[in-house]
Amino acid sequence: MSTSAAIVVAAVVVVLVVMVNVRDAVADITGTTVRAGDCVCATTGVNARDRAGLSGTIVTTLSAGQCGTIFGGILTKDGYRWYEIKYNSQRMWVAGNYLSISSSTSCGVSIYLAVSILITVQSVFTYLCPFSSPFS
Repeated sequence: MSTSAAIVVAAVVVVLVVMVNVRDAVADITGTTVRAGDCVCATTGVNARDRAGLSGTIVTTLSAGQCGTIFGGILTKDGYRWYEIKYNSQRMWVAGNYLSISSSTSCGVSIYLAVSILITVQSVFTYLCPFSSPFS
């Protein structure tokens, strides 16, 4: 197996992990009970603001699938129910219409996923090409 084939295998593993997390998600959290620490993910591109409401300054735009944790605040303003989340160590507010509840692995997956993918790719590569592994 070539190095490019190993990369393709790694990409397939990432896609499968994301598909499992998206399948388990509950869309639009406005009618759902959430608690501090719950994992939520953007269902589409959505602006995250420094305070609840459309007048809040946009601090970042979350892409579909980017996840954070509920920090605690929930406010209704400008026709939306806003949730305070922590994303990349920063607190921000996002309208619940554009969030879904997801498994906790979606919020803490980055290092775990990277290690799992590396181990999987290494195992597949070593199995298919035991004498020419780039990991040796």
